[in-house]
Amino acid sequence: LPLGEQLQPNSDEWRVRVDYSPVNRLSLSAEVQFQRTGENIVDPVTGRIVYNAGSDLLHGEDLLAHVNYFLQGNRVNRTFTTFMASWEPIRQYFVDLKVFTRSIRRPEQGTEQNLMNVWGTVRVDY
Repeated sequence: LPLGEQLQPNSDEWRVRVDYSPVNRLSLSAEVQFQRTGENIVDPVTGRIVYNAGSDLLHGEDLLAHVNYFLQGNRVNRTFTTFMASWEPIRQYFVDLKVFTRSIRRPEQGTEQNLMNVWGTVRVDY
């Protein structure tokens, strides 16, 4: 069974979160996630799995053909950072800001992908 919605088999994750309220109507939150995965080695032309490192829950073929070690296969390192701020200028009216960054590094291929999303929300809680 999968351990989490984004965490594949043959993976681990470290997560740190800090919440802080400097004043009565302002709350700040920061979170950092580090994920490491050993993905299956796939033939780019045919799409067939050349080496099954156990990273796909739906593909168990040839899994026992060799000894698998933790994080074996094509290594993928992911870093997710989230910053959230919520301000309540008037009672039960909130202005929220969320900044989310995602960095995906594949050391064997020498590639890195960096993305950033920013959300702003005005909400009323009763």
